[in-house]
Amino acid sequence: MLLLNLRVHFFPGCEIELLPTSDFSKDMKFRENDGIRQYRTDGFYNYLSQKRHKRNPRQELLRVAVTMDDIYPNESWNFIYGQARGIDGVGVYSFARLDPLFPASTQTLLLSPLTDDH
Repeated sequence: MLLLNLRVHFFPGCEIELLPTSDFSKDMKFRENDGIRQYRTDGFYNYLSQKRHKRNPRQELLRVAVTMDDIYPNESWNFIYGQARGIDGVGVYSFARLDPLFPASTQTLLLSPLTDDH
């Protein structure tokens, strides 16, 4: 809900719609980088573009995916926080590296005992 509250600062006067959560993990290209799964951004663009074309383009300025998974644009990059493809009005932003427990994988966290460090 924080994202919806921030919208008034970035898009004043625009109506913002929060769409349902999507599980993209089985359909998108990924790699393992130092034991952390990373998803390639072009998969997000393709997914968002397909969904966007099913709606009225005059009513939708842009579509942005927000994820807690790590992302990368191509093989020569380690990671990025976010990226957009302006011509298509789509973008993706990752909060993964802002998590204080990053780079621990979800599986590692689930198997770790809780301590004062957590």
